[in-house]
Amino acid sequence: MSELENVEIDYAQLEVADIIVNLKSLKVQSDILSYEDEFSKVTASFHKNLDSEKEEALQRFVQDGGVKEGFEYRLDQYAKEAIALIKDIKEAIKTARSNKSETLKKNKLKKESLVEELRAINDSSDIGNQSLNRVKEIQEEWRNSDPVASSVNNELWPNYKGLLDIFYTNRKLTFNLKDLDRKKNLEEKEALCEKAEALADIQSINEGSMILNDLHKKYKSLGPVPEEQSETIWERFRAATILFHEKRDAFMVEFKQKLDENLISKIELLEKYGAFIESLEGDVFWKDAIKSFEELEAQWKSIGKVPQDKVKGVNDVYWSLVRTFLKKRSAFYKELDGLRDESQKVKEAILEELTAVIESDALFVNATSCCS
Repeated sequence: MSELENVEIDYAQLEVADIIVNLKSLKVQSDILSYEDEFSKVTASFHKNLDSEKEEALQRFVQDGGVKEGFEYRLDQYAKEAIALIKDIKEAIKTARSNKSETLKKNKLKKESLVEELRAINDSSDIGNQSLNRVKEIQEEWRNSDPVASSVNNELWPNYKGLLDIFYTNRKLTFNLKDLDRKKNLEEKEALCEKAEALADIQSINEGSMILNDLHKKYKSLGPVPEEQSETIWERFRAATILFHEKRDAFMVEFKQKLDENLISKIELLEKYGAFIESLEGDVFWKDAIKSFEELEAQWKSIGKVPQDKVKGVNDVYWSLVRTFLKKRSAFYKELDGLRDESQKVKEAILEELTAVIESDALFVNATSCCS
């Protein structure tokens, strides 16, 4: 997805081209269920756009002399493409839901089997290294296992954690064994710190945020470290987190500045729009006027997003100017059609007079011939 995926998007202002880009991006997401909300918003934006275009087309049709009942709106290639994408994504979501349900069942069986194996180990009389190693493997399998439904996890996790506590407590593991385990946890947390520190150089803010979230989950899942190093390792990890957050905040400041620059550019362009619309009085060479209008439209579309609280005001002015242009252009062509009709009537009248003259001359010649 976009680098600005975590930035709130005003889906209401998306145009069809932007909608298609979003839909294509959603279609290739492997975890499509995580994007259902965005898909709903993009779909709603598309239908709103389509309804708006239909209404504008109907108004133009009526303004051009058509009858509302005779209006028929035909989808362009972009609308058809968007509709096809929406259909494909809906099918993908349906399939994903079905697959997720089956996956959650398999994950539940897997975790249940780990809990039962832990219980069997606790019930056995073997307290040697073999049982310890297997418990470590079970812990690793549990950490790496796929998620289950929340309700299932709320039941399995206390049982799993309780059985682990029973194993380490009731088996009276020696202090040295605990010390080794804490040292291993320290090594793993040091590795997580290195990965977190490397995020200071990552280019993608969105990717960095996802990696950092995952590192925090792993850090919390690890057990304790030697007490004398507990605070030090945490402060190191915390410092790396703060450094990345500062990088992210700087990016957001730059992004807001870009939004403000886009706002200034759009306001300046609206002034050009206004001057252009005012110039469309008297004798106008409409071929050049339409070309100028299309150039302004291209400039408008090339400018990026503006601050959320300014979107409506800017768009209201923009669409007001566009409608004014369309009305003037429509009025010109209506007047041109009227002039053509008048010209045709004059031509027909002249033709009738010429025909009468010719016929009159022919009668005169015939009469002269007879007299001679």
